[in-house]
Amino acid sequence: MRDNTERRLAEESLERANQELQRRIAEETARRSAEASLTHALADFQMLMDSMTDCAIVLLDKTGGIVDWNRGAENILQFRRDEVMGRHLDFIHTPEDLERQSLQDELQCARLKGRSVEDKWLVRKNGERFFSSGILQPMLDEAGQLRGFAEIMRDITKRKLAEEEANYLANHDLLTGLPNRASFSTRLHHELARAKRYEKTFAIQLLDLNRFKFINDTLGHQAGDLLLQQVAARLSSCVRETDMVARVGGDEFVVIQTDLRTVGEAGLLAKKIIKELSQPFKLEDSEVYSGASIGITIFPRDADNASQLLKNADIAMYRAKSLKHQQYEYFTEELGAKVEERKILEDKLRISIATEGMEIYYQPQIDLKSWQITSVEALLRWKSPDMQVVSVSDLVGMAEENGSIVQISKWVLQAVCHQVKQWRESSLPSFHVAVNLSPLQVRDPNFLEFVRKIFDEYGIQPGWIEMEITERLLLENMTESVSVLEQLKSMGVLISVDDFGTGYSALGYLRDYPIDIIKIDKSLIENLPNSREVVAIVSGILGVVNNLGLKVIAEGVETIEQLAFLKAHECTGAQGYLFQPAVSADELARLMKDGHWSHMNPGDLAH
Repeated sequence: MRDNTERRLAEESLERANQELQRRIAEETARRSAEASLTHALADFQMLMDSMTDCAIVLLDKTGGIVDWNRGAENILQFRRDEVMGRHLDFIHTPEDLERQSLQDELQCARLKGRSVEDKWLVRKNGERFFSSGILQPMLDEAGQLRGFAEIMRDITKRKLAEEEANYLANHDLLTGLPNRASFSTRLHHELARAKRYEKTFAIQLLDLNRFKFINDTLGHQAGDLLLQQVAARLSSCVRETDMVARVGGDEFVVIQTDLRTVGEAGLLAKKIIKELSQPFKLEDSEVYSGASIGITIFPRDADNASQLLKNADIAMYRAKSLKHQQYEYFTEELGAKVEERKILEDKLRISIATEGMEIYYQPQIDLKSWQITSVEALLRWKSPDMQVVSVSDLVGMAEENGSIVQISKWVLQAVCHQVKQWRESSLPSFHVAVNLSPLQVRDPNFLEFVRKIFDEYGIQPGWIEMEITERLLLENMTESVSVLEQLKSMGVLISVDDFGTGYSALGYLRDYPIDIIKIDKSLIENLPNSREVVAIVSGILGVVNNLGLKVIAEGVETIEQLAFLKAHECTGAQGYLFQPAVSADELARLMKDGHWSHMNPGDLAH
């Protein structure tokens, strides 16, 4: 019995020992299998890391020390693995980036957020900078404790530079390199927000070049481009780093002048700009003068929003430009009110055009040899519906700005042709009628066809009509002007140059254009014969023009002394209050029939 018990106990002990052995064998097998799997996994992971040659993978310990560094990191950052092991990763960061955020701060941010994504500039071994798109990922153990970090970086420099180039192109003027209208708009809204928050004052200065179209047309677009580039450089040299210069149109520039202490500082800058731009520009083989007109508006004095500020600057700039010389103007409430009045007047003008609420007066032009009326000038007269008298210069200026001048000019030509037909049928003495030609008509592709149609409709002989162009139009639109004038001339229309001698004179051009008559501007005539300078100018004009065989008419003759001078220097014709102010068509017909066309007796010249 005892033997059986002992045998049973021995067998049980052997069984337990066998089970323990089997357990230990299984554990050892599992451990060895796990170690093999881990070894294979580590090898696979290392192989995977090293296979990613276009992607830098860096394993860090908890403090940012480098634990591992793949071949992609070697390729991108140009450091071998053995050169960086144990070093903190901050050696590849730029000084500006470290100043903004330390490596420890970056690690802490990634740990708190669970991941950090950031694009930034880094530095290669050779000192070259590249733009990296990076992800910093914390690594945790099974208990959720931080073991370290993994950072994955890609070199996206080409994409970054392409984006910067696209952004530059979207926000800069390619010709001058200045910010463009879109960039200016963004900056203006930013400046408005800043000025409102910190109670600052700033100015907008809108600048338009003088004579740009003339320079562009006469010297060519390449010269015009060079002028714009040089203007941009000079403007940039006039302002502070905190200010902004932008090109917002063909020859329009704008300046944002920040942090004004006084409103007068804007005027000082405008004077500086005008002085700088009044200096000659060297354009290839030519030296030219341009200059500028500037409109200034002030925040918050004039307006508190972008659209109104720009509107104000535009109003002030056009006021400065209308003064006919280099000038700057501040926006004022009075100026704004005048513009508003002008808009109302323009609306009334449109109504008058539609209802033909205008009238044509005629001023005689006298031949100084025969003392007969050889021609008359058609002058537009208009009273607004509220009977406000509008000057011819204001009327034409308004009409040219809003484009209605073409419609008005067509109406004038048609009305003149209708009147000429009536005069011819009433057996009045023969004379021709001068009609002003607008620059916009010259550019109208249907203008010549319209002239032919009107002539045919009223049975007008082309020699009965004279087309007046301004000297400025003649010189600023050379190719266009010559073509239209030559075709009018071929039709038999007489061509005259109005306002001659007002600052654009180029007597040498007269022989190259199909011109019949030169009209000396009244601003010169009114200073005869007392101004030595004007006497010399008018004498020179008369001498050259007479030698060319052209007819000369002096405008605005008001005194016997002026007439005597013109007669002595062989001026062929004159018009002005000395002879007869402009009158209605019926009054002109009556005067001519009665023979009382002038209240002046030619015999008065002898006294």
